[in-house]
Amino acid sequence: MKRGFIRPILVIAHKSYPIWQRSVSWIPDSIANARPRTLMMDPVPDLHGVAIGVMLIDDNPTLTRGIENMAIADKLKSFLEANNATYEVTQHPHTSSSMETAKEAHVPGDRLAKAVIVKTHDHYAMVVVPADYYVDLDKVGDQIHDIVGMATEDEIAEIFTDCARGAIPPFGEPYGLPSYLDSALRRVPEVYFEAGDHELLVKVSNAEFSKLQASATEATISHHM
Repeated sequence: MKRGFIRPILVIAHKSYPIWQRSVSWIPDSIANARPRTLMMDPVPDLHGVAIGVMLIDDNPTLTRGIENMAIADKLKSFLEANNATYEVTQHPHTSSSMETAKEAHVPGDRLAKAVIVKTHDHYAMVVVPADYYVDLDKVGDQIHDIVGMATEDEIAEIFTDCARGAIPPFGEPYGLPSYLDSALRRVPEVYFEAGDHELLVKVSNAEFSKLQASATEATISHHM
């Protein structure tokens, strides 16, 4: 299959009309079926929710996964907007695990943040570690000052109602959970994380990720696989 060339498209979109739903009228029909490669959005607070960015579009019309198929979990999207976050959205083949996502998206495992939900006898918490690290439940328990275990998939689904199972973003704040961030994620230049499905990753700079994790408790709570 002959591939088309990649070209940048200027994006100006109001937050009420997400461009990944093709709600913005300026998108021409000629690229309606083009596949978005990367989307960089930078909210402009003074323009009442307007965001400006650049989308890289593949001109090959045979790539039919259109802009309308891209979606970020509602609570994550609101959280990013509320923090005026600058980020990129990248699409990748459907995956079922964090390490598979890293492989398919060509992202180093230590730069992909994965969220693990733990529970005590009376509450849940989020632990955020690199994709190629194991969570140390004993160290998490030391931070929480309680005995912790892993939450079940059904319990997690009840909390993250806007996310696919196994594709939760690494921010507890928009979901009402306390968060514990592994220190290893402070040592990488940029961080990738799930957008709420199994086909999109959000990329932010380390400084942006640190800002978004301002409410998290930082500690060494995992070890490399």
